[in-house]
Amino acid sequence: MYVSLLFGAYFLDALSCVSAIESRSFNSRPLDIRLFHSLNRIGPPVVSPDATKILYTQAHYIQADNNSETYINVVDLSGEISQITAAKGGETYGNPIWFDNETFGYLHKNKLYRQGLDEKNATVVYSPSIDISSVSYRSGRLVFVASVYPNASLAQTKDLVAVKKRDSALIYDNLWVRHWDEWMSPRKPALFSVELDDWKVVGKETNLLLNLTAFHDPLVRWSLDEHTVDRQGHNAAFIVRTPDEDQSWTTNVGVYTVPINGTGQPRLLSSGIEGISSAPAFSPDGRWLAWLQIKEPAYESGQKRIYVGDLVSGKVAAVAHDWDRSPQSLLWSQNGTSLYAVVADSGNNNIYVVDIESGRRKQLTETGSASAVRLLGKKDLVFVHSNTDTPMDIHRLASTGERRALTAVNQKALKNVYLGSAQDFTFIGARNDLVHGWLVKPPNFDPSKQYPLACLIHGGPQQCNTHSFGHSQWNPNLYASAGFITVQINFHGSS
Repeated sequence: MYVSLLFGAYFLDALSCVSAIESRSFNSRPLDIRLFHSLNRIGPPVVSPDATKILYTQAHYIQADNNSETYINVVDLSGEISQITAAKGGETYGNPIWFDNETFGYLHKNKLYRQGLDEKNATVVYSPSIDISSVSYRSGRLVFVASVYPNASLAQTKDLVAVKKRDSALIYDNLWVRHWDEWMSPRKPALFSVELDDWKVVGKETNLLLNLTAFHDPLVRWSLDEHTVDRQGHNAAFIVRTPDEDQSWTTNVGVYTVPINGTGQPRLLSSGIEGISSAPAFSPDGRWLAWLQIKEPAYESGQKRIYVGDLVSGKVAAVAHDWDRSPQSLLWSQNGTSLYAVVADSGNNNIYVVDIESGRRKQLTETGSASAVRLLGKKDLVFVHSNTDTPMDIHRLASTGERRALTAVNQKALKNVYLGSAQDFTFIGARNDLVHGWLVKPPNFDPSKQYPLACLIHGGPQQCNTHSFGHSQWNPNLYASAGFITVQINFHGSS
């Protein structure tokens, strides 16, 4: 009964908001499921060292062949786009990186290739024994992630995988048996580095996590969640969950640094804090590391606060500790005096700049959802942006505040296609709190008519709906195009 009444309340609030919105006429066709799944999807921007060009992946589903293709484009600052790898159905050209201003690299069929921007042919730089991901290049070394067995190299892991076992049984003596749809296995994601000389691999790969406590224990799963490498190619920072007999409950997730040449031991920066660490980011000079930290243990949805650690002295300080918002990602300014942070607020993921010394904040974007923020030169930014009625594209934000899109990857496909914008509303909920939500109207909406209601409820509960264009079943425009008034509520407990 409670659920029915609550749903009815949402329905009445939605209709009252709709009646207050003027009707618009649309001479467009609905967004059907086939078109939706065939839309282009772009990856994060990868800025060239001289800040004049940007690499990004573009992928889409091919219905006739029942497969997808992913290829790499380059866009300059004027918005001119060139496709620089092949596009083949069922194949992926991914993980774009820069080797220098005119040479880029990518993963294809688990080989790392190197290719000039003006060249059609590529050369193989590295052929690892097993799958790798998250490849970066710094000062003659590659850093990447690979899942290996305890005490095993990439080549040894390949041999162990090839052994035909008579059964697939596993015995677990800790409670982290399964995470979502993944069974915990003896293979662990680890951070590796390998040296390059004349664009060829020299020697063997180095496992940078080997010296972590109990890393070799096959029953203890180290969970490598994130990593980053400083510009100088000296150190990597990574996020891992500290081993415990009951890892399914612990939130003791720490941030470490380690030399990428394999000569030093991992160093814990978040010592004494048992909450979750995330989003590590090196300063331009490599001396400082910023990260996000939840202080409260056993709570995955606590407020994330900004911390900065001095890698020379070991001192750690909080930044903007009075802020009542929870950042999601961090990026240092070129001069090292401030941090750019993406922050969820009222359904938008906005970019803020935070002064490290004073903690003062300034909001740089206002609507929609920003992600994958990168520096472009000394003061400009590039990032991926979308809104409820606008799919993802790469945008440039100048230091003057001027902003424009560098890509429009779905402009042709969505010509004359209806995409409704979000209409925000609020109502008084439990404990007299103000609850925020929005609705999307169907095509050719007529306020004098009645429409069915689709209420899309997010999971979590420590998540939230956002003004963004998602490529999943939660996209409100799919329901709106099917004739529903579509409502999304950020109920109590939303982040």
